[in-house]
Amino acid sequence: MWALGVIAYILLCGFPPFRSRDRRQSELFQMIKTGTFEYLSPYWDHVSAPAKDLINRLLVVDKAARLTAIDVLCHAWVLSRGGSQRQEQEQQTDSAALKDEQSRLRDQLVAEAAAAIEEFSKLKASSLYGGVT
Repeated sequence: MWALGVIAYILLCGFPPFRSRDRRQSELFQMIKTGTFEYLSPYWDHVSAPAKDLINRLLVVDKAARLTAIDVLCHAWVLSRGGSQRQEQEQQTDSAALKDEQSRLRDQLVAEAAAAIEEFSKLKASSLYGGVT
């Protein structure tokens, strides 16, 4: 479960929870042993409180106090499928915008194809009648 907490942390912000500012291995090991980590801004500003709560409850040094697999599956963040209602609305808005853009591009391609066919027809007709008109 500890490893799940580390992986979740990395997936949500892009870097591991335990880092030595001075790149000292002894400091890094001490941070891991004590479970000392933080949520650095701006990397964590967009992450929900339930997601942070899950990580907090997984990165607990005392194994007996750490969440179990069943606890994780019943956690609010997991049950919400990792998103908030606002995030779901944003995804729906993004999806609608993407569909609109696809439709606009399709219409543009159809118009360009029609113009190309018309131009080709003119060139073909001019060559059939002996030259440029």
